[in-house]
Amino acid sequence: MSLQRAPGGASPRSQRWSAAARAAGARWPLPELALAAALAAILFLPSLRNALPVGYGAYWFLMAERVIEEGFALPHTVPFYGPGGTPFAYPPLGIYATALATGPLGVPLHVYLRLFPPTCMLVVTLAIYLLARRLTASRWAAMAAAAMATTTPVVVAYHNTATGTIRGPALAFAIGTVLLAARALAGDRRQLAATAGAAALLASTTLSHLSYAVFAALGVLALAAFHERGERRRWGRRAAIVGVIGLGGALLSAPWWVTV
Repeated sequence: MSLQRAPGGASPRSQRWSAAARAAGARWPLPELALAAALAAILFLPSLRNALPVGYGAYWFLMAERVIEEGFALPHTVPFYGPGGTPFAYPPLGIYATALATGPLGVPLHVYLRLFPPTCMLVVTLAIYLLARRLTASRWAAMAAAAMATTTPVVVAYHNTATGTIRGPALAFAIGTVLLAARALAGDRRQLAATAGAAALLASTTLSHLSYAVFAALGVLALAAFHERGERRRWGRRAAIVGVIGLGGALLSAPWWVTV
């Protein structure tokens, strides 16, 4: 007895297997996990191949040493730079994180400088994927955006080397700010929590690197101005959300910038 074929030439059994595979792909993020594994290998490879950190950032690490020496009080100056040192006026969050890891927690500095930046880059990859998927409603477009953004040479040079101990968290906070702002501006059912979270992440970005705070603020403004432009009647609500995010970020980061 011959097997009956479906109109497309495939047997019913193969069609059932295909349907099951598609359903499994919809339920389980198998493509995303495969991409994450590939990107993790790419991002961690330089750190695993080199015994010493790649890149630069000695100024920041000198600041972290000063923080430890001062008992985690905010230092006034940084020695060895300029005539008699320079003021300690850099955003302190990443510096304090480095001091905490290499001081009380006892992580060797060269290990921290090698492994923390690629770890941050994986977080950045996830944040970009979630943001792109929200904006495009396509998992494949989101995967492409995450892969291209985190493997661009200039991004790798600034964030997947030793300097990524400061810039990596700043970029993650900035993308997270835009992501939560997108949820708040779209009228998400947890709009209040998204707005508060965006303000907190904007403050964290400001406390990490001022350039990324500008990037995050411009991203939020661009979302408010251009995303879902057909909702003209909601401009007032959008302006209020952007204002709360901006004011909240400024107030939460004020304990640092009022001292500079």
